[in-house]
Amino acid sequence: MSKKPIISATIKILSEAEGHVVTVEMLNNEQFRGTLSHSEDNMNCELRGVTHRARNGMISKMESVFIRGGQIRYFLLPELLKNAKEFESIRNISTEKQKDSKRKADRSKKR
Repeated sequence: MSKKPIISATIKILSEAEGHVVTVEMLNNEQFRGTLSHSEDNMNCELRGVTHRARNGMISKMESVFIRGGQIRYFLLPELLKNAKEFESIRNISTEKQKDSKRKADRSKKR
């Protein structure tokens, strides 16, 4: 019996962003903005119709670019993804953790 690989909510949200325009900032402060055409579990991704801003501020256009996930500082995702079901599950987990910590604090006050 094989185990199903566990995929984090972050990776699921990134895969939901495929087909949308995203901005990627790299660790070396370069920025790429384009349509996310493909993403992988290690956050490697491919952008199409890319505008590249170099560290010196020079802007260039590229047809496509492949970015290594280990070199990414962050993604700016489209606003419409804020309603993605993965964000809802993260909110629910966060709410449950807050409730649990309040219960523990209440219990320790009663002692």
